[in-house]
Amino acid sequence: MAVSDFSPASAATPSPPDASQDTIVVGYVFGPKKMKTMGSVMIQTAEATARVATNYGCDVSIISADSSAMDVTAHTEITSSMTTAALPLPHTSPSPPPAPPPPTPFYFHHFPPKSVTTSSLYNPHHFVDNSDTASTQSSSASSTGCCSSSLGSSISIMDVTPQVGPGIQKVKFVPLNLDLPLEDQHGGRFDCILHKLTEDLLLVSNSPVPPPPHVLKSIQRLERLEVYCAHNDKCNLICPPRNVRKLMSRASIARILADSLRLVRAPGLHFSAPLDAVVRTPSDVEAFKVREGSKLSYPLIAKPLDAAGTASSHKMTVVLRDEGLESLTLPCLLQEYENHGGVLFKVYVLGGNVRVFSRPSLPDLRAGRIYERDRVDFDSQKPYPGIEDFGGEEGKGEGGGGAGDGEGGEVPRMLTIEEVKPIADDIRKTFGLDLFGFDVLVRSCGSRSSPPSSLPPLSGGGEGGKELVVVDVNYFPSYKEMYEDFPAMLAEFLVAKAIEGEKKNGEN
Repeated sequence: MAVSDFSPASAATPSPPDASQDTIVVGYVFGPKKMKTMGSVMIQTAEATARVATNYGCDVSIISADSSAMDVTAHTEITSSMTTAALPLPHTSPSPPPAPPPPTPFYFHHFPPKSVTTSSLYNPHHFVDNSDTASTQSSSASSTGCCSSSLGSSISIMDVTPQVGPGIQKVKFVPLNLDLPLEDQHGGRFDCILHKLTEDLLLVSNSPVPPPPHVLKSIQRLERLEVYCAHNDKCNLICPPRNVRKLMSRASIARILADSLRLVRAPGLHFSAPLDAVVRTPSDVEAFKVREGSKLSYPLIAKPLDAAGTASSHKMTVVLRDEGLESLTLPCLLQEYENHGGVLFKVYVLGGNVRVFSRPSLPDLRAGRIYERDRVDFDSQKPYPGIEDFGGEEGKGEGGGGAGDGEGGEVPRMLTIEEVKPIADDIRKTFGLDLFGFDVLVRSCGSRSSPPSSLPPLSGGGEGGKELVVVDVNYFPSYKEMYEDFPAMLAEFLVAKAIEGEKKNGEN
């Protein structure tokens, strides 16, 4: 089996059992790290489904809008570990309450895994356990030396059931186990499947040939998911793993963005990715130091090639001169440092929804200035260093820590959705994704520019237009700035995708 690909054609066509067609079933499977945050989010998403039901053909006049009419019960408390491989549960529905009031034609039920534990199949080198309940891991998992995931805290699983009657339409959110046939879980029929399997994808992407046994397990899990969906046309697989795999390497992301963004055109806007180079060995570093006429110049920013899934993927370095290249963790991606007024724009995409938020960022740095430090290390998930950390002087031309007072002039405090939407559309098409985020900088005036596009300028572009630089893309981000809206938006997106799969199947 080739490590470079996993093909749905490699398995026999499954024959899933029949299931009631009045039920929409949404399956989900996450890696250990994502499961810690998404376990409770999926419960909220299930609850939000009732609130978006009216968008999909249900009669609003007979859907209860009064939350007091819903039987909300703390159904199960999870205090032990939950893994991505949740054990299969019977395909059952909650019993209707006695003496129901007028029938409601739409309800949902969240099926939680109950105290399940399965040994993880991930290489511990790539797994980060941030759980504060590691002591609750089962002895069977620890005895094998494997890692399992935990929600990190005790949560209550909510069974939210509006009063129902005959002819009901159901939406179920169910956890999946990719170590077992999907045809044997929850009736074997899924209208759409949501996943984030970063650990598996990273293992497959970085594996030697032939792959070791633990990588073969990851390949089998990924194949099982794609094979099922390939042979069940009705199932809408959200962001196929083969598409997500393009985002495992920052070198791959940089190459694809550089090629695609140069073709994106919008009046008054210019789009690009930073200039970059990949260094894999100490000899590459030495060669980089002595190159004359290099397309890159200091300062630079060094990023690990692994874009996600490891503790080190967020550890970065601003390199100010040759001496700063020494002792870099290799391999890494070197990108030219872009001055941007100390403001980073986080953009989240969920289907057709695009949201943009500003965050404090790194300071502007003067090209050619001699700073006291050779390099500055930082973690991109923590507060960024300010100009004082570089040995510069505050208020003397360099913006810092989001101050936005860089030498290159004023950078806008906010970008509009209309300004970032061309980028979102390009990434959606180029990478084949519906759930993703990306980081954008607005290049300060006078900052170094990327090579000019070969395309003629559009009306309204040219001199004075905003230069937007995309510096990162990631699959299924935290959406933390839109936390309050995210469960309802995810519910609407998943139900729409499930119905889209049903319609597609009906047309075939």
